[in-house]
Amino acid sequence: MALFRKGPSPHQTALAMIGARAGTRVLVAGSPLPGVVAEVAGVTGLNGQTLLVVPPDAREPYERAAAEAGVLVEMTDAPAGDAAALPPDARDYDVVVLHHDLVALDDAARQRLVAAAFDAARPGGRVVIIEGRPATRWFGRREPTLPGPAILSLLQTAGGLAVRELGSADGVSYYEARKAR
Repeated sequence: MALFRKGPSPHQTALAMIGARAGTRVLVAGSPLPGVVAEVAGVTGLNGQTLLVVPPDAREPYERAAAEAGVLVEMTDAPAGDAAALPPDARDYDVVVLHHDLVALDDAARQRLVAAAFDAARPGGRVVIIEGRPATRWFGRREPTLPGPAILSLLQTAGGLAVRELGSADGVSYYEARKAR
């Protein structure tokens, strides 16, 4: 008899918004929470793929989270010198997740990043943008984020279909669009 049960995942909202399923191919770029990446990999399983685009010097927390969860997270180096780039050979992903601090990028870099995300998605695939971070300080201070209408405009300008805000929870907002077939 188990006296203590494992509670719900602190990342359940992010997992629901990303919508990964067993066997799907998911590309994650930016600076997402390591636990979210590990849990996505747990959902996609060995029949799917979770690829994280990360600078080489930032791999350690993701490797640790994947090891603790007992999952496989593939990692590739982020293109050097351009925070708004994805690897040129990233193609045909079911879901492409961007969790960048978009407010810190200029307009041209944001547009390049979202266009690269659509290039990496398969026809009919989804691009999910996560904007914001949960408050970690006692007084709930949050970093500035890009406004929702600006993110929706980025997705539409890049050619996204069915562009919408999925929702917000704890200061984190989720947006998605589909790539045309």
